[in-house]
Amino acid sequence: MGKTTLDAFQCDRCGHAWLPRLKIDEEPTICPKCKSAYWNKPRRIDLAKGELEQAREAMHRKKRDKN
Repeated sequence: MGKTTLDAFQCDRCGHAWLPRLKIDEEPTICPKCKSAYWNKPRRIDLAKGELEQAREAMHRKKRDKN
């Protein structure tokens, strides 16, 4: 039995992964589950949360280094 790899798309908004039925060379316009047109772009609030967590970790490291 041979192995094959399939290219799938995954929505950054809802996490749904799918295989396209047609035109594998073109990106889909929307996510088939949540219907978001921004399926391939992470939410801004998620990006902001990540930056906030990094800043908090840096502050904690700075405090530990002083003590």
